[in-house]
Amino acid sequence: MEDKRVVRATRKNSFVGALTQEFKDNSFETGYTQVLPNPDVVLRKLGKSTVDLGDLLADTTVAAAVARRKSGTFQKKWVLDGEGPFAEEVLTLLKRLGIRKIINQILDTPLYGVQFIEIIWEVGERYFVPKELRTKSLEKFGFDDKTGAPVYAPTLGSPEPLPEYKFLICQNDARAINPYGEALLSRCYWPVTFKKVAMRNWATFTEKYGTPYVVVNYDPQATDSSVEDVIATLEDMVSDGLIAVPHGIEPKPFKVGESGSVEIYNRLISAMNAEINKSLLGHAAGMEITPGKLGNDTQTENSTDSVVDADSELVEERINALIQMIWEVNSEASDLPVFRFVEEERTNREFAERDQILSNMGVSFSAEYYESKYGIPQEHFEIKPPQPATMFSEQVAESPDGWDSLLDSAAAEAVEQSPDAIKGILSKIKSVITSSNDFAEAQKKVSQLLPELDTTDIQSLMHRQFFASDVAGRMSQAIEQRNSRGKE
Repeated sequence: MEDKRVVRATRKNSFVGALTQEFKDNSFETGYTQVLPNPDVVLRKLGKSTVDLGDLLADTTVAAAVARRKSGTFQKKWVLDGEGPFAEEVLTLLKRLGIRKIINQILDTPLYGVQFIEIIWEVGERYFVPKELRTKSLEKFGFDDKTGAPVYAPTLGSPEPLPEYKFLICQNDARAINPYGEALLSRCYWPVTFKKVAMRNWATFTEKYGTPYVVVNYDPQATDSSVEDVIATLEDMVSDGLIAVPHGIEPKPFKVGESGSVEIYNRLISAMNAEINKSLLGHAAGMEITPGKLGNDTQTENSTDSVVDADSELVEERINALIQMIWEVNSEASDLPVFRFVEEERTNREFAERDQILSNMGVSFSAEYYESKYGIPQEHFEIKPPQPATMFSEQVAESPDGWDSLLDSAAAEAVEQSPDAIKGILSKIKSVITSSNDFAEAQKKVSQLLPELDTTDIQSLMHRQFFASDVAGRMSQAIEQRNSRGKE
């Protein structure tokens, strides 16, 4: 029976020449004749390559959405399940290579559809392990049009098959007809392009119409030279605000352009930013989550969680593929360690707030309910029975004017919070009015401003007051019915 150490050393030596060096042209035999073109619709029609998609990251909205998407996976805790020397070696290796760097390389896959990560190997003290992971340029790699196998496809020369254990290939939603995967940045191309055009036109519009003009009214009897002298004087007037003009010539500032014209560009840019966020984050709320204005926050949060979970699964699958490569190259006999993320406990905020309100009203829940709803084992908590004096309905019913006190408290809260809720709205309206020349102009500007005002705080405040009033009315009616039945 052959010594395992001899087999391992022989296998290591056979890989040293090919795997410890960077992959270069004509390193292996060529047997492929044609590379499958990337079927991406946008890239194909524009005559661009996947490499060109990287230019879209210069857009601030794209860059911010990508950073936010990746941060969801970066924040997750991870563990390596496994015991023994090999598992310890892999754990040390992941930390040495930089787990955050590895995750970041893999998370670029959804952006471009595919990533080719080259593995530079080295002979360690006990195992043959990766020394470095390098993300390669996509323009030189592709897939064989017949077999779908990954190939090295330089601009000149025949495609070459990739050596075994040399590349970690990551794909996003790849299929047999499209091994290049789905590139999310491709979906952002037109929104980013339209936004650039809108911003350029907006800048031109601002430069052309944002600065007030000076209109010179002159007497028909004035000479051409005197008018030209005044115009030259006005053009030279930069730091001084004083000029002398002949009698009969009256320069006046004249401002053109309306806020409605500017709003067209602003709405187009906002719409394109929403499309970018939907492509990269799965929802239009993007970087600004405003309750009551941009839709259901719970749906937005769930959408983002789904995207992060999908990215996390991709990272787990590819890192485990890397670990399996190391395991196979070393002919390791021990169990294969597994990399995975640790899911943290999540509390449903919506149900927690609802249960808190109901508890304050005197509703009690069973231990089974808390365990099923929040996933907390019953042995980790205890339910204390509420004191009769603290029951919501009885506390209010003890006093004849208890419900009036409840409504007075709700009204006092509304009065206390109202200034903060309407402060921002009033400041905008005041600014519009003070910048108007007459009442008609102010009325027009205010009517244009109203649809754009954010009334979220006022809506939230009114919602709470309506809810308190509704609960007080229902409880008051229930107590009155109970008292009337008692008298009968």
